[in-house]
Amino acid sequence: MKILLIEWVDSSVTGGWRNKREIRAKPASCYSVGMALIANEEVITLVLSGSGDDEYADTMTIPKVAIKRIRELKVKDARQ
Repeated sequence: MKILLIEWVDSSVTGGWRNKREIRAKPASCYSVGMALIANEEVITLVLSGSGDDEYADTMTIPKVAIKRIRELKVKDARQ
């Protein structure tokens, strides 16, 4: 599986009472890293852990419309 670094945008929230100048009126910039399990026209699903039995833990699905940039990370085997 490819290891990806994905930069994406998400909704942002301002809690409590604020003056209009204090409200963050833009999306939050997010970054996620993981192995690409599913990639299609609509989404990319990253997984953090996998077993040899085709089971996965800690998945995150990001809509492609929210993705700003994708970079494939190259991993050098530490045993070399």
